[in-house]
Amino acid sequence: MIGDRRLETRMGASRISRMMTTAGLIAGMFSAGVVCADGEITIRGKAIFKGDAAKFDPKPIAAVKGTQCDNGRDIYTSSVLVNKHTSPQTLRNVVIWMAEGPVETRTMPPTEGLTIEMVGCSFQPRITTAFTRQRVRILNGDSIPQTFLTFPIKNKPQGVTIPKKNMPISLVFFDVEEPFEIKSPKYPWMNGWIAVFDHPYYLLTDELGTFEFKNFPPGEYTFKAWHEVFGTKTIKISATSGNDAIVEFVFDGAKDKRKEAKVETSQP
Repeated sequence: MIGDRRLETRMGASRISRMMTTAGLIAGMFSAGVVCADGEITIRGKAIFKGDAAKFDPKPIAAVKGTQCDNGRDIYTSSVLVNKHTSPQTLRNVVIWMAEGPVETRTMPPTEGLTIEMVGCSFQPRITTAFTRQRVRILNGDSIPQTFLTFPIKNKPQGVTIPKKNMPISLVFFDVEEPFEIKSPKYPWMNGWIAVFDHPYYLLTDELGTFEFKNFPPGEYTFKAWHEVFGTKTIKISATSGNDAIVEFVFDGAKDKRKEAKVETSQP
């Protein structure tokens, strides 16, 4: 065991957290189109990918070979999932949330917990969206011991070793936190992200790279979109009565923040 078994932070991929109801049961979700406020406006949009999508095609991770994770099946890169058959091309696994707006944000945390499974030496789901004070279970689905470390900004970094298969560790996040990394210190390809919110107005882009918030009241809003490779975008909109609002976040494939980080760390 490294550190504390309890992550304390405030703060979504085919198996992602579900968005619940505005009475405080909303936890996060994978697909869009959920009623989440009392109003008449629908705010919908997409996360657009601009650039050469082929550069980010899933590839087998060579480093897996010869490790305890090597079971004869390839593990593929999954940090950038581009929908090549949509026009324009779009991105999956983008976290979208309301940063400011004329809606009630004071809600109780959901009673239903979330689960992140470490299986096949990867985190499933890769992106998790959680509510403050919501229970998050980290489950070891592998037959080998697994250790994870967290790298929040506002909260104390933590690390936990789960020695046995099907053994869970429960975590609770108390501080609002934009997506921070959770990763294995042993397997460099094994990482995921957790975002924690204190209101229910967040989701992940769906398989078509789209999202939708329903029943918002008219007013001025600020929305943010985050992608693990291409960073954070912010858009301000004015939603008027009787008119749906369309929001498009554009992510440039040439702006890979992982490469930028390497350049920055190489400077004296």
